[in-house]
Amino acid sequence: MKYLFLLSLVALTSVPVFPQDTLCPLPAGSLQIGGFVGNRIDLCLRNRVMAQDVDLLIKPFREKSDGKWGFRNDFWGRWYTSAMLGYSYAPNPEIHAIIDAAVKGLMETQSADGYIGTYPEEFQLGEWDVWGTKRVLAPDMMMSCCLASGPQGLMLTPSWSVMSSSRGVALNLFGNINAKIMTPEGQSASINMESDYPAGGSITATISLPEKEKFTIDIRIPEWSKNTEIRINGKPFKGDIIAGTYASVNRQWSDQDKIELAIDMHARVVKAPSNIGDAAIQRGPVILAFDSRLVPFQTYVEIPPMYRYKFLSNTPDDYIDVDLLEKSDTSKIWMTFNVPLLDEAGSPHFMKMCDYASAGNTWQQDNIFRVWVHQPFDLRHLYINKLNWRVINPFSESDEPPTIPERYKK
Repeated sequence: MKYLFLLSLVALTSVPVFPQDTLCPLPAGSLQIGGFVGNRIDLCLRNRVMAQDVDLLIKPFREKSDGKWGFRNDFWGRWYTSAMLGYSYAPNPEIHAIIDAAVKGLMETQSADGYIGTYPEEFQLGEWDVWGTKRVLAPDMMMSCCLASGPQGLMLTPSWSVMSSSRGVALNLFGNINAKIMTPEGQSASINMESDYPAGGSITATISLPEKEKFTIDIRIPEWSKNTEIRINGKPFKGDIIAGTYASVNRQWSDQDKIELAIDMHARVVKAPSNIGDAAIQRGPVILAFDSRLVPFQTYVEIPPMYRYKFLSNTPDDYIDVDLLEKSDTSKIWMTFNVPLLDEAGSPHFMKMCDYASAGNTWQQDNIFRVWVHQPFDLRHLYINKLNWRVINPFSESDEPPTIPERYKK
């Protein structure tokens, strides 16, 4: 009966009910992403997703020993989704062979009645067997649901970076990107984007096109970019440029036409909801963080009574003049900023903050960081009395912090 029920659900949902998507991902292998983001995607694919022990993923399906409760049935799905997204971005024989062997291994676990899962017969198609919510990529305790979401989300990035539509193409991600596209009239063309974004806000996209053609290039305007400029071949774009929407540039394009985009990278102080008094700093798409490598944990201050500081922002839009330093203090920190503060005596100061992606990335217990900071804040309590890894796992019985598995240290 349970299989008939599932078949009836399939029958009910077999009729298409959704319209064609306005924007579609480019064909596999059409995109190359460079710079910081591209490097992170490559590392994630090579040293995280494809470094998994696939046999360990399949083992629970052979054993079918999850009992009444368990979510190892979801390990496979999370890994497979990430692997296929990675293969779509970088189709190569090595990745194909791994995925192909993994699928064959999974199919060999299928029961005579068609069931593929990790539960014994008496618990099949119930509880977590139907809906596994733990987003885990590998069956070890180092891959919790949250950690699995990172690789899976990162592998999604190429699919939406540059997308096609019936009227042209949409540019969603900015950076060093080369995209092969098909125009509405069927020409093979390419768009080459150059930028140091998000360190800077200037982006140049060059179109390579065999023959002139009129089509639309939709440019995503970030919601936080309140003052955005677009130039086409050096001339200002006269269409609508509205934050949080697309700027649609419809014109006859020629080979080597250039789009220049200037995004508003002003940093601003963001106040926490519910009026709790905390604030954070956002610069473009980047969230800033205090990090103990830049501002060490302190139990005292040298010049009392100036214990308390607040972010120095005096504009109606809560803008704050942070400076991106040319060189970070440590090799593991991507971006370091000088941030202006005001002490309780009214004197200005500067403290260093880093991008959130770099915060705490030594994976050492003494490398602590903080994003939301009470205004004003006391340096002695900047890191909330040096709370450590137990904040993440307060129920651990071990006194030792988690360690990174060797296969992820490549």
